Amino acid sequence: MTWVCLGWGSLLWRAGDLPCCGSWRVDGPRLPIEFARISADGRLTLIVLPGQPRVQTYWTALACSTRASAVRALAAREVCGPEHIGWWSGGRGCAQVAPQVLPEIASWCGERELAGVVWTDLPSLFASRAGRPWSPRAAVDYLRACAGETRRRAEEYLRRAPAQTYTATRLLAEQELGWLPDPRVTGLSSR
Repeated sequence: MTWVCLGWGSLLWRAGDLPCCGSWRVDGPRLPIEFARISADGRLTLIVLPGQPRVQTYWTALACSTRASAVRALAAREVCGPEHIGWWSGGRGCAQVAPQVLPEIASWCGERELAGVVWTDLPSLFASRAGRPWSPRAAVDYLRACAGETRRRAEEYLRRAPAQTYTATRLLAEQELGWLPDPRVTGLSSR
């Protein structure tokens, strides 16, 4: 039985060694996604953030037949421990950062009769790295203050995120920084 992976950020344009089978499909579950994690390289990246408006996510089949192999594959791509990979299968699931999304993912998974699904379940780290709580305003202020290579990577990430991932932070970044979506995200399918 094939497992699938949900995506909403750089997985869509840089899957790396993630064993994807085919294109990313545009009809994943609607989840509360926001630009709210400051990564190790300074980019402001998309994560599941409870309490935010829901946006459309993407999904693709993986060349993995077990939960363990799917979790391992996504954890390796995300360079994180398996505890930061959410999963759902057979009426059970795990999401440490955002357990609120489990019912939505369970329903979506059941409608498609999928064996199981994995997704990245990383914490924000915004407050500890930016020195203030996350908000769309704080996020755009952070982006504005970035310089050099950090700013380049941050802008590329925000602009390359799919246009349908329209969040409050993205709207503010478009208005104040002029960072419009970049159409280079490829390999997506409406199947």
